Amino acid sequence: MPKSIKTKIVMSCLISSLLPIGIAGIIITILTLYMESIIGQSDPLIGLLNTIVLVTFASIIVAIGLSILLSIRTAKKISTPLNDIVKGIRKVARGNLDYQLSVESYEELKLLTRGINVMVSDIQDLLKNYKASEENAKRLAAQSLKISELKSNLITFASHELKTPLIPIVGWAELMQKTMNADKSLDNLFGKEEIDGISRSAKKLTKIIEDFLDVGRIDSGKLKLEYGIWSIAQIMKNAIETVVPSAQFTNISLSNEIQDENLWVDGFRIEQVFTNLLTNAVKYSPPGTVVRVTSEQNQDYYTIFVTDKGVGFTTEQLKDIWQPFSTSYLEKKDTPIPGTGIGLFLVKSIIDAHNGKIEIISAGRNKGSTVKITFPKKDISLP
Repeated sequence: MPKSIKTKIVMSCLISSLLPIGIAGIIITILTLYMESIIGQSDPLIGLLNTIVLVTFASIIVAIGLSILLSIRTAKKISTPLNDIVKGIRKVARGNLDYQLSVESYEELKLLTRGINVMVSDIQDLLKNYKASEENAKRLAAQSLKISELKSNLITFASHELKTPLIPIVGWAELMQKTMNADKSLDNLFGKEEIDGISRSAKKLTKIIEDFLDVGRIDSGKLKLEYGIWSIAQIMKNAIETVVPSAQFTNISLSNEIQDENLWVDGFRIEQVFTNLLTNAVKYSPPGTVVRVTSEQNQDYYTIFVTDKGVGFTTEQLKDIWQPFSTSYLEKKDTPIPGTGIGLFLVKSIIDAHNGKIEIISAGRNKGSTVKITFPKKDISLP
């Protein structure tokens, strides 16, 4: 307890003790003078009055003594709890906000103690709210930074990817315009190969645009699935036919060994998933290798495996493989192999929407990889 507080308590106790003593001294002096003045009085009435006066003064002296004792006792009872309160406040000031003061004292001190405890609890709540707000602010800042980076990457890579299929389309359009301006015939300008090239570029452009639109639909929760009973083998066959031209260009074989099964899925979206995975497998596999598609099933699940002998993934790359513009994509973006950086993000989002599971297994860099997709079976005989 600070010396100033102790001094005040001691002074208060001294004053409360000495003041009655001083008064008692005055009273005793007066009583002595009074007794001297009445000595020799023989009147009985005066004697009775004298007795009353003596008893009164004796009572006053006893009362003064009791007040002194009570003052000392009260000072002790107040001083000890005040010491405890000051010690408790010091603990709170050092940061121990879990400390609670005892309320076993006079009612006045109980009110003070309860008030201090309530104040400490309020400080605790304020600190908790502050920490929660601080953590929330940090989380929002991190999310904002991530969104900003995603937006920047999206614009950069979208611009690059959109240019690739546009170049041949714009080139042929300009050639057609020049030919027509020169009043020349277009009959000998285009052959089947040229028309196929324009068609492929247009389809690729459409796919890129649709992929980016799908990202927006997924983020806004507006990606809708149109379920139906689909042959999984037929969906895979359609996807393989889409990828065959690029596979043939690099002399890569596609081996389809899956078992057929009718599943309750959105056929268009699952074909989109298979096409994306097969395209990646072909894209990142060395020439002359084989991309194998196999399956297994039991009573509850149907699982497909897409296995290649390509560049594979490191453990670090697999940590964020499903995120747009992931580590693995950013490390490959400067290679001559084109890509939007959002393919695997779309794939996982579609599989998740089907209540399925997808994972990538890889032994490491340049050791190939296997994509495992598991669909839950639904009793399609039920309405």
